[in-house]
Amino acid sequence: MRKSGVIRELVLWCICAALGFLLVFYYDELLGKIRAFQEVARSTDLKHHVRDAEVKSKSWENIIVIHANREGHFATRAKINNEDTMLMVDTGATYVALSYETAEEIGLNIQPSDFSKAARTANGISKVAAVSLDEITIGDITVSNVEAIVVEPGKLDINLLGMNFLSKLKRFEVSGRKLLLVQ
Repeated sequence: MRKSGVIRELVLWCICAALGFLLVFYYDELLGKIRAFQEVARSTDLKHHVRDAEVKSKSWENIIVIHANREGHFATRAKINNEDTMLMVDTGATYVALSYETAEEIGLNIQPSDFSKAARTANGISKVAAVSLDEITIGDITVSNVEAIVVEPGKLDINLLGMNFLSKLKRFEVSGRKLLLVQ
């Protein structure tokens, strides 16, 4: 074997030994990063990928940024009447619209007889019940006394944040894949 071949093989063995040492030494940290990556990858496979709103408040304004998901929708985690839920911003929706299932989860008592009105939704005409929500909070922004509708069971798969919420803000604007809400 020539001298250059021996040196090359020695360098390769040293690199392998160093990589093995680093793998053993940083195993827990590396495993944590792999698990975090897997969690993000799984969450982006959801039909309505949802991220927390990014808080950018200043002393005189409450500002949050909602990032668009892969489908281009602005969806985020929120609190309705102090209960965790998810909302998708829909400027085409007149009112905040909740699924029947979410209404139950947040403690609204909706009876079958309450579905006395009809509304046009993405799934066609649905029966809805009018409700009043104490408050909706997204990040540092809280809007009180919000009128909403609850859509009959099985007709809405994600809650919608409609114009009646957005119109109570100082302003909202879309810039690229970010939605800015200012109160």
